[in-house]
Order: sequence, then structure tokens, then C-alpha cells
Amino acid sequence: MHSPIYFLLPIISFMITFLTIIFLIPFLVKRNMVVVDFHKKDHRMVPKPAGPAIFLGLAFPMIILYLLTSEVKFLAIFLTTLIVFVIGLVDDLKVLSGSLKMILTVLGSFPLLVFRVYTPSIIFPFFGPTRLTIVYPIIVLLTIPVVSNAINMIDVYNGTLGGACMILSLSQFIIIAFIFGSLDRAVFPLTLFMTS
Repeated sequence: MHSPIYFLLPIISFMITFLTIIFLIPFLVKRNMVVVDFHKKDHRMVPKPAGPAIFLGLAFPMIILYLLTSEVKFLAIFLTTLIVFVIGLVDDLKVLSGSLKMILTVLGSFPLLVFRVYTPSIIFPFFGPTRLTIVYPIIVLLTIPVVSNAINMIDVYNGTLGGACMILSLSQFIIIAFIFGSLDRAVFPLTLFMTS
């Protein structure tokens, strides 16, 4: 795909996230949806949640990519993001237990399985390619809950999660775009970088 919109998507994604945050902050403050920032000396109040801004920044490019290419992988990523976002939003508004949240986030794996957006083969160093036709769907099913839980665990200080996502997504972008030479596939990590 060579549409100019395709290459502008990460920038558009950043703008959507940025503008949504500008709108979201006063909206949340007005409704007293704030929490104490224990990492600042003055323990100021900060608005919460910021998830809607990040979700919109990621969702918009995936919808556009799906409409431009009709590739189901973009639809699957959008649906997975939507499911996990809704669970996270419910957790922010009404705290869910850790076990319930883990069970619910398994639902986020379903679009990846339903649309078969995975390759059931892994290339192991020294051993070569291996087909894991039965095991791989189970791995996919567990991936979203494990990653979601890991993200929550590293989000201990302001900026930790955003910084970690920026480092990981930029590294992924460099590997995909410059080592594997696939600019088309590199758009998602670059979009994630711009929303972080």
C-alpha cells in the first residue's frame, strides 16, 4: 500500500492523542475524576483515566488501515485494543479484582484467534523452524492477559509506562523497517510510539 495517508497515520495518531488529552483533562477535573499523585512532593491531584486518549490514538489508524487494505489483521488489532480498553476503563471506574481482570483480558485474545492473525511456526536458534499448530493458539490466548498484567506491573511511577512503550515500540519499528525492510508492517509500532 502506498497511500499518503498510510505514512501520515503515526502523525495523525499523535495529534488525536494530544488533542484528546487536552479535552480530557478539564473534562475529568470538572467531574472530580482525579487521584492523588504520590510521586510529587506536593501530592497534587491528577485526572484519571488517560486511557481514552491512547485508545483513540491507536484505534483510528487501525480502522483506516483496515479500510485501505481490507487486511483482517488491522481489524483484529483494533478489536483486541477495544476489548482491553473497555476492561481497563471499567477497572479504572470500578476496581476489578486481579483474577477477574486476568480472566476478562483473555477475551482480548479472541479476535487474534478468530481471524487467525498468527503464524503457528517459530524459528528457534540452532534448531530451525518448528510448527506449533496445537500449542500456538494457546500461547496466543495467554498473550494478551500476560502482557496486560505485565504493563500494569511496570506502571509504578509517572512516565514509566509511556517511556517503556516508547523504547519498545521504537526498537520494534527499527527492526521491522530497517533490518527486515518492511515499512508496511512497521506502521503499527511507529503509531504506538507516537501515542506513548
